[in-house]
Parts: sequence; C-alpha cells; structure tokens
Amino acid sequence: MSEKYWYDRDSPERLVLEALREYGRADLDMRRRMADGMEVGVTDTRALQLVIAAERQGVPATARDLATGLGITTASTAKLLNRLEESGHIRRTPNAADGRSVHIIATAHAHEEVRSRLGVMHERMREVTTRFSREEIDIIVRFLREMTQILDDSGSAPG
Repeated sequence: MSEKYWYDRDSPERLVLEALREYGRADLDMRRRMADGMEVGVTDTRALQLVIAAERQGVPATARDLATGLGITTASTAKLLNRLEESGHIRRTPNAADGRSVHIIATAHAHEEVRSRLGVMHERMREVTTRFSREEIDIIVRFLREMTQILDDSGSAPG
C-alpha cells in the first residue's frame, strides 16, 4: 500500500477511510457479480433496484424516475428499458393518469432473481447490525450520512 497518504500511517482517520474504501470496492464488486449472473449490466441492476424500491413504496416507477435516479438521458433510459423487457425483468404498463408515459413494473422473475442473489447477504448484514446498541447505530448512521453528503458534493472540478 502506498505511503503517500494525507493522513498519518496509524491515524484513526486513515483506518476509517481505508475501511470505507474497502467497503465501497466490495460493494461495487458484488454489483458487478450480480449483474454478470443476471446477464445484464450494472446500470440495469441499479434500475431494477429503483423499480423494486418504488413498488415497495406503492408508487410505480416511470422512465423519467429512472433517468433521474440513474443520472442518464431519456434515450439511454429507453435502451435500458428495452434490454430489461427483453430479458424478462420488467414490463411496461400504460399510465392511466398520463397517456404519454408508462409505469415500469418488475416481473416476478426479477423479484425472485434479486431475492435469491441478495437475500443471504442482506440477512448477514442485518445480523451484523444487531451487534450494536441503538446509540452506536445512531452514530454509525450519522457518520455514513455525513460521508455520503461529502461524496455527493465532491468530484467535480472546482469553479
């Protein structure tokens, strides 16, 4: 590992940031493996996640929702939806409130595939959280949300 860090070698800050980087790498690797196993792209699996999350909230997703949530163009979203429909992961139904748009619904096949690939992992993650007190959980959540905000605010060229 490189010694050219902004933090001292044994500092708590460095240990925490290295652990965050390792988590981020592992998350990205898991998403790639999942996408490969489902024979779709990583963006496609992210779209499925958004569709399923919308369904759980009782609100069907639209192409506009996906374009916004994924940060992609409407043309890219149309191609993505075509791929997911052809692979049997989504279906499109007319939006009764707006004839110009459609609702995006995850198929039973998609739900089963996602559940079978992530169910054990989610249960193991849940078990880890049970090892912490409510006060520790509150601190962890606050920390992760603050780190998320920093990432959301960063990466663009200054100016």
